[in-house]
Amino acid sequence: MSRAMAQKICPRCGKPNPPDARFCQYCGYPLQGSAEGTAVAVNNAAPAAAQQPAQTLRLDEEQQAGAPSGTQVFGLSVQQPRQPAPAATPQQPQIVHIGEPPGCSGSPLPAPYYLVFPDGRILVRYYQMCVYGREDFEAFIPREYARFITRRSKGGQFTIYCEIKDVNTIICYIRDDFSTNPTLVNGVPIKGKGAVRLNDGDIISPAGIVNLRFNYASPPRG
Repeated sequence: MSRAMAQKICPRCGKPNPPDARFCQYCGYPLQGSAEGTAVAVNNAAPAAAQQPAQTLRLDEEQQAGAPSGTQVFGLSVQQPRQPAPAATPQQPQIVHIGEPPGCSGSPLPAPYYLVFPDGRILVRYYQMCVYGREDFEAFIPREYARFITRRSKGGQFTIYCEIKDVNTIICYIRDDFSTNPTLVNGVPIKGKGAVRLNDGDIISPAGIVNLRFNYASPPRG
């Protein structure tokens, strides 16, 4: 086999890499053919999301300004396949971020809602309105994926607002007004569509790169 045929071609930037490379030496993208470099579809992925065509993801302005020279990723629009970020090894459910995190405000909810990550970690929210930005996801997914999610300082990736119906019931809505790369719910982009009601088990995909399962602690009836 010739040297050219043995090289791995990066699906993101198109650059050749050594045959044993796990990540692209030009843009850092995981390369197919190795356990670490293969994107893993999460168990709770919405079928529609997995079949979406490729999208162009854009970096925030501050990342473009600090981009190293000689790359085809930083500072440019990136042709990124619409697929979930590689899932971490599944683990026992772990509850994180209980209480009032940055970006949350309003009245305390009588019953919380949950955002469940592919590896089983859970964000618990007890407040009526929460703005979600890159800051909420950097600890859970690789930086190369998190950088496409809009920061709270720029309006956030999406906002979840909950109506309190009674002492046991809430109904939540999601909207995306400011994201650079749209948020998807069950595979459908919602940017600019106003408030979209969330049902128990819906899949929220910020920028289409990680699938979060939305769950009510006490699902509303009807």
